[in-house]
Amino acid sequence: MAQGVGAACKLSDLPSDDTVSTQAGPLGLEGRDGDAQNPSWLGPVRAGRCELSPPLFSGPLALGNGRYLFLVSYSGSQQRVEVYDLLHCRLHDRSAVLYGKAQRLGARYVFSGTAEGRQSLRIDAHCRLLREQ
Repeated sequence: MAQGVGAACKLSDLPSDDTVSTQAGPLGLEGRDGDAQNPSWLGPVRAGRCELSPPLFSGPLALGNGRYLFLVSYSGSQQRVEVYDLLHCRLHDRSAVLYGKAQRLGARYVFSGTAEGRQSLRIDAHCRLLREQ
């Protein structure tokens, strides 16, 4: 289904335990650690016939327009928001390196609690990430 001009990327939170239906098929996250409060995953991510191997990742997890998986990949203190297209089994978008605690507030990912201050990414109508100052 094509989006009209000015249409928003419709986001929904993803539960960390359940299998969720997507346009590509049921979404399954594998390799979860034992942390009930702040889980992380090693992958892979499976949706229908699609299998993706993102780096170590955590939430907040979201699904955009029923096909774009939003996750926060990390290595040490460096993090990136990555967006995967589950219909085409590929990386759709990826942020620059970010630091701090990640939150999703509506159509934004916000990273706070660092010396750099608050960093914010807006999600546009095409489910892409735009850095805000």
